[in-house]
Amino acid sequence: MRIASKALSHYSRCIIPVLLLALLAGPWSWAVAEEARSIPAGQRQLFLDDEGVEESENLRRTLHASEKKGAVIRSANPAQTIQTRMAPVWDPEAQHFKLWVISTDEPLRISTDGLNWTSGPKPNLRIEHAVYDPLDPDPARRFKASLLNEGFAVSPDGVEWTKLDVPAVPSSDEGNISYDPQEGPFIHSVKRGGPFGRSIAIATSRDFKTWSDFGVVFHADELDQELGTGNIKARAADATLQQTVYNVPQSENVDVYNMGVFHYVNVAAVPGDVSVTVLDGNDQTIAVSEPVTGDQPRAELRWKSGNTDTLKEQAVRLRFTLRNSRLYSFWCE
Repeated sequence: MRIASKALSHYSRCIIPVLLLALLAGPWSWAVAEEARSIPAGQRQLFLDDEGVEESENLRRTLHASEKKGAVIRSANPAQTIQTRMAPVWDPEAQHFKLWVISTDEPLRISTDGLNWTSGPKPNLRIEHAVYDPLDPDPARRFKASLLNEGFAVSPDGVEWTKLDVPAVPSSDEGNISYDPQEGPFIHSVKRGGPFGRSIAIATSRDFKTWSDFGVVFHADELDQELGTGNIKARAADATLQQTVYNVPQSENVDVYNMGVFHYVNVAAVPGDVSVTVLDGNDQTIAVSEPVTGDQPRAELRWKSGNTDTLKEQAVRLRFTLRNSRLYSFWCE
């Protein structure tokens, strides 16, 4: 079974997690259709669709269910619920994850493994969405947060925050923020009104000072309303399902409550293997990797033939050959 992706360049070594195929080194170039594009170092390339895939044989795209672990963060006070509007943030200095939560007297949680969490120091501001910025030269601005309808804040440790003199991005009561260190943009999504109620607006910034507000960019449409009504009717007709307390058709509506926006390899080869062939523009073999086996989140590719050290600034193709295995993603560093 093979999958061929077009054009990569600027790399010195490859990483393939057998569960994670990573091609390490500088920006790669990968061709889509007749054009090549540059892939920033560290940016995961996911096989969610055929973007960048030239051809595939005897392969099937599968959506895998996540492994459920249950509740790993619980409130010390049963009368208080815990809500969050973000994913955990890794703090490389402290060597643990940070997660800011709301509706509790313990709004900051920390964990070294993502499964076992304890309460951290209480931040001096209410923080709902924050990111870690490794590139800011000022360590006092290492963590950055959006404050809904109040502006933005920065912090050296995620605990002591300083509110910035930056105008707020108008929002109702929901929002998210993300940051891509490779490409640079901070992406702030907020909830606003749209054609069918609650919708998502986007604002972006590259310096966390000046924000470009693009307005509503995502909302429900007529088809969503039809599908929503159909789903409600189907549920009401199924006596095996728990029924709604209220059934008021004239008040039914489908809208978008909240949505994070993110700018963005992985392999399972048990008991099979995955190998990679590097091809030039004429489809001539440049290098062939050793087969990668096992279930690994990160495994470096080793070359059994050929030399990739001289491929600077050259466009190449990658051919992944899978035998009884799964390929999730790849990237370069």
